[in-house]
Amino acid sequence: MRYHPDVSTAPDAAEKFEKVRIAADQILNRSRATPQTVSAAAAEASAMSRRTERLIRHPSFAMWFSTACLIGGCLIFAGALHVHQDLYTYNIHKEIEERRSNPSESQRRIMELLTEKRAETAAEKKHRDNA
Repeated sequence: MRYHPDVSTAPDAAEKFEKVRIAADQILNRSRATPQTVSAAAAEASAMSRRTERLIRHPSFAMWFSTACLIGGCLIFAGALHVHQDLYTYNIHKEIEERRSNPSESQRRIMELLTEKRAETAAEKKHRDNA
């Protein structure tokens, strides 16, 4: 900190500070990545790349990959259906029951006319059966 240009008044403070910074970077970087660790990581990456390449080129890879994608897609869709069940289901019986319990004026009049017509038809049938 004593070589920092904001602290030191020496004319060459900036140069000394830069040298100290470069030295510290080299020391810190060496402790993290030695040539042995770098080459070991590169060898591991290369081996993994070769294994992946062999796997992809295997004759049954396309079949298994396609199957896995299809199953995964189906599971995601099933999960979406389960989560948003109210959006994807339509209960017609519930709507019919709701309309029957709360009919509009025109629906009420139509139901009355149908009831009258049923009664007339039943009376006519009874009259024919008796004749």
